Amino acid sequence: MTYSYQQAQGYLTAARGSRSGDALSDAKELLEKLGNPQEGLRVIHIAGTNGKGSVSAMLGAVLNAAGYKAGMFTSPHLERINERISVDGKSVSDEDFAEAFSRVVSVSENAGRGRASFFTILTVMAFDWFARCKVDFAIMETGIGGRLDSTNAVNKPALTVITSIGYDHTEILGLTLENIAFEKAGIIKRGCPLVLGSASGLPVINRQALRLGAKTYRAGDKLRVTGKEYTGGFRQAFSIQTEYFSYNKLILALLGEYQLDNAATALTAVRALRDAGYDIGEKPVREGLANVRWPGRFEVIPGAPLIVFDGAHNEDGAAFLRKSLNVYYPDKKVIPVVGTLRNKDSQKIVGSITRNAETVVCTEPPHANALPARELASLLQNPKKVYVYPNPVEALSAATEAAGADGVAAVAGSLYLVGELRRIIHDRLQRGN
Repeated sequence: MTYSYQQAQGYLTAARGSRSGDALSDAKELLEKLGNPQEGLRVIHIAGTNGKGSVSAMLGAVLNAAGYKAGMFTSPHLERINERISVDGKSVSDEDFAEAFSRVVSVSENAGRGRASFFTILTVMAFDWFARCKVDFAIMETGIGGRLDSTNAVNKPALTVITSIGYDHTEILGLTLENIAFEKAGIIKRGCPLVLGSASGLPVINRQALRLGAKTYRAGDKLRVTGKEYTGGFRQAFSIQTEYFSYNKLILALLGEYQLDNAATALTAVRALRDAGYDIGEKPVREGLANVRWPGRFEVIPGAPLIVFDGAHNEDGAAFLRKSLNVYYPDKKVIPVVGTLRNKDSQKIVGSITRNAETVVCTEPPHANALPARELASLLQNPKKVYVYPNPVEALSAATEAAGADGVAAVAGSLYLVGELRRIIHDRLQRGN
């Protein structure tokens, strides 16, 4: 059966809450029926609590600049589901999305099996589409964890990357960092090189790498970042040196102090690929970082006031956001607009984001599992003023008014919230309002 784009969206929406059986087994079964397209791909498999999307985007941009065709599978999307599957930085079209979906679901239905989960279908679509597009590299970002994730259907990736380990999805991955690290370490494969970001100090990961003979590159080893400068055009300049490389005066088209750590991880991955024989010189590194796009992560919209969109949705991400706001806007009035989901540690998230804020606006992401704005407001302790607007548009309007022309309204707590308000703001800018 051939599905239209609208039918595909409806099917996936219905499958969103479903978990039929084991996701990894489901993905392997569907991929086998499609001829195991993942086995013919050079996969760069990336896991981590924070930073995996940014590292994926940086790595993809550098590979493109080096002349390689790179597919990228990421989650969640900000505005349109097509964003999750892209080739050379361009999201798959509606027509191609429908075609890829039809191939996967037809195989599933012909096998007489139950409906696969939302994420499993998309993962299999990505593997199949990248094989059909004949990409040189397929950058696959895990959904949750790694060991049992649908993306872990690849047996011998070209490279594995674990960016960071922190508290998120604890109801699935476990309550301790060791539990969480164990799940993410499940992407490490025998004889395949491994790049570690800030996750390098966890024994469970190191043991797994040693047991499987994975040559390990540690992005934080002898890491030195100097000459940090906030440049025009909402970019940052820096020089960076580690055990593996040294670059002077790089330009990064992503803001956020935390993006410098992500850049170190991405550049270490580039070094690992070079060691494996791939031609990636200094010029594409500079070009890729200077042109990379990763919306919704300390994304600054110019205006009076400035608006910052950041998808910080766990404790570490919130702390990174607060640090960046302090660094970039030490003398500006910053008004956080915060909305979270029920399954998050909302108290710690808003505690970090709103630290030192005199005024906070609480709202609700456009999601069935959104935490009510009033309940979120009850978790705040420090701010002098708290406004409650369940409607995100009204919340942002209140924040911009409170910030004043010289201030900053910072939207955070959920990528669903960021995606909704980002879409509305960009629509307004396009209309000239």
